[in-house]
Amino acid sequence: MKFEINKELLLEDYMQYMMDHWSNNDSINDVNFEKVKAAAQPIDNNIQDERIIDEFKPPKVGSNILKPVFPKFDDPEHTSLRMLRSFSKGHNLDYKTSVINAHNYMDELHHQENDWKVHGTNGNPKDSIEGAYQTSNAARNTDVNRFRTGYKMDAVTPYLTKENVPPVADMDLQQQTAMTIAGLSQHGNSKNHLQHFANMLRGDKQAGYEMYLTDHHTKPDVATINRWDGIYGKYNIDRTMKILDKRFSNEPNYLKELHKYK
Repeated sequence: MKFEINKELLLEDYMQYMMDHWSNNDSINDVNFEKVKAAAQPIDNNIQDERIIDEFKPPKVGSNILKPVFPKFDDPEHTSLRMLRSFSKGHNLDYKTSVINAHNYMDELHHQENDWKVHGTNGNPKDSIEGAYQTSNAARNTDVNRFRTGYKMDAVTPYLTKENVPPVADMDLQQQTAMTIAGLSQHGNSKNHLQHFANMLRGDKQAGYEMYLTDHHTKPDVATINRWDGIYGKYNIDRTMKILDKRFSNEPNYLKELHKYK
């Protein structure tokens, strides 16, 4: 199966795709630009509609077979990476550091929520929760709206337009990842969240810890917190508790159970 680059993606964007995704090393810092450039040829500078990656036959450079560097971000139009480039530029972040931290975080989040499975529910027939990051219908709609309004990428992401919002069960891992990144990255505008996403991209583990419990999950129980502690690492939860205390001040039974966390 081959994917076609949208006509709005310029040659420079295509080359960035190759740099971000395909390398004969494990680190984005070690990508050999000349080899990647050679793999991208032939490209006519006047043509913006080139065929790109064959899903099962990565491009070859001599005898070296290139391999994906960030598989969770490898959707046909490298949507997650384009968003991270835009976000990093807007927040004066180092792009390469942002990509590495974001990919690691999404892997931990995927582990936390669904043990690295791409699809599946939480087992409660009353819930609409589904997928790699256990997304409800309401959260999906919010994330897609943030994706569209925050990044204005409808033209190059046909799977998440206003007219086409598929159920999570019909999205692959890369599409779910892009949607979830869009949702998390636009939580950070209020003082209540201390720009969790931006700080996570900088490598702030406390920000990543809080972001899951207050931005992604939003109403964690003690078992969820304990599991996150084991997967992500245990960090200071005092601020998280203050946020949840304020948010659920009218649900004393929930708060009573929550504060059993040690």
